[in-house]
Amino acid sequence: MPDLILYRKDGACSTAAHMLLLELEVPFTAIPMKEGLNRLYEGADGTGLTREAFIKISPMGYVPALTVDGETTITELSAVLFYISSLAPERGMTGHDAVENAKVLQWMSWLSTTLNEYGFAGYWRPSRMVGLEASSEAEDAVRAEGKKTILKGFDILEGWLDGTGHAVGRHLTVVDFMLQ
Repeated sequence: MPDLILYRKDGACSTAAHMLLLELEVPFTAIPMKEGLNRLYEGADGTGLTREAFIKISPMGYVPALTVDGETTITELSAVLFYISSLAPERGMTGHDAVENAKVLQWMSWLSTTLNEYGFAGYWRPSRMVGLEASSEAEDAVRAEGKKTILKGFDILEGWLDGTGHAVGRHLTVVDFMLQ
């Protein structure tokens, strides 16, 4: 098993990667992070990890970031979840056949871009879309569009979920962790 370090923050999307590692019983070290200046992450109190040091690990400066064997860092939630699931292929966390694989990818793409980035990020962090110096009117417009995207997204979720208790098929996949 590789040596894994997960840089994560409670309440952020990195929680899905943390939950998946626990579910699969994959050994790892968790480094708690906090949002710092200009929305770039740094180690939480007591870690001693500066923003500058974290950017050397994860050039984008946000979580999740998963370091593998101290050599490679994987970022972006979908990629991190995909890699973690590959450590226990018998669990079928990215699907059990080609159709399920495609459905998992469909869900991951939609959740990461449309719902998370345009919806939640637009609503909660409009400055990510219009810049830190934008007017309050511009932020309000982005926030309103984000809210529309979230509400439409919830309607879409209701239609896609088929009542099995899982997003894809009748078993747990990485999508279920993204939806938590």
